[in-house]
Amino acid sequence: MRSIICLLLIICQGMDYSDCKAQNNNIRCFQLTNVVPVFSLSGKIETYDSSVVKVYYYGNKRLYDLMYNFDSSFMGKSVLREVRHHYLLFTKDSSYGIDFDLKKSFAIRRVNIDSAFRFEWVKQNNFYSALTQNISELISSVSSNNTIIDTYVLKSKIDSSVIGRCMFTFAKKPMDLDVTLSTELDSLRDMKLVKSQIISFSRYMKEYKLTIAEFYMTMELKELVLFDESKIIEYFRHDPYAIDKNNHR
Repeated sequence: MRSIICLLLIICQGMDYSDCKAQNNNIRCFQLTNVVPVFSLSGKIETYDSSVVKVYYYGNKRLYDLMYNFDSSFMGKSVLREVRHHYLLFTKDSSYGIDFDLKKSFAIRRVNIDSAFRFEWVKQNNFYSALTQNISELISSVSSNNTIIDTYVLKSKIDSSVIGRCMFTFAKKPMDLDVTLSTELDSLRDMKLVKSQIISFSRYMKEYKLTIAEFYMTMELKELVLFDESKIIEYFRHDPYAIDKNNHR
């Protein structure tokens, strides 16, 4: 119990991810950003929603900073709605790790990694299917500054009409990452996919009997060089399995 309290104090000290210059090169931080449309019942776009995941590397350990939407209601009325974070710490290639959420009473719990990622977009995105489920045609490939931008036109398999466009940006670095936007596209180019944009043109959806407005979806992966390393390094100083054993004494 004492070790749990100590860990919680350390975690509470590490919540501020302000832009402070990294003190050394031991920890690397990568940010993944996802932007998707929010539709009304009539098929129009009400707004665009963005979500950010930060992944920290420290030797063979990984720390995922994951967002979720919290909504508390009382007698049918919402009293608190906010974006919260929970953190997943594990060793590379391990099946288990720990998940902690500072807003919950029982903050630390051991989890199966695959189960923990089951509903996280950073692991469940499948925009590669836009190429495979439709007729895709590469119309341009532009190389510049160690990057390649491939542009595809998407055509319907039903009538070959043009329904959208995809643009994928690949970089030669960083190729040493196990975090990825798309394993399939990384392999396709033998480079790291660092940005994708899918544009879907406006079209009538017969199965829903409405016209969907034109929309776009983007995902981006980039390395951050400014972050408060002195605080988050405390997360990595604890063995996920040791923490779990202390929790279950």
